[in-house]
Amino acid sequence: MPEKEFIDIVRTVIQEELQPIKEDIKTLQKGQQSLEKGQQSLEKGQQSLHKGLQTVQKAQVRMQKDITDIKKHVNHIWNDIGNLENRVEKLESAAQ
Repeated sequence: MPEKEFIDIVRTVIQEELQPIKEDIKTLQKGQQSLEKGQQSLEKGQQSLHKGLQTVQKAQVRMQKDITDIKKHVNHIWNDIGNLENRVEKLESAAQ
């Protein structure tokens, strides 16, 4: 058997043996691409959740400020009611 023919046979055998490995590599690459797309989707979702969290935190700060303001106003109202009651009592006692 001439040397060139032997080399061609060996080359053919090696290529046949490597074919399943090449197919496995292609399958793995497709799987990797799919995982990367999934990761990108998850990262977008995470960014969206982070933005939502920031919005909720800002709203919480505003709401806390509103609650503090309402408490101050309620205290002023109770003070005004107390002052009015004192005036009414003075007027009633002066009228008697």
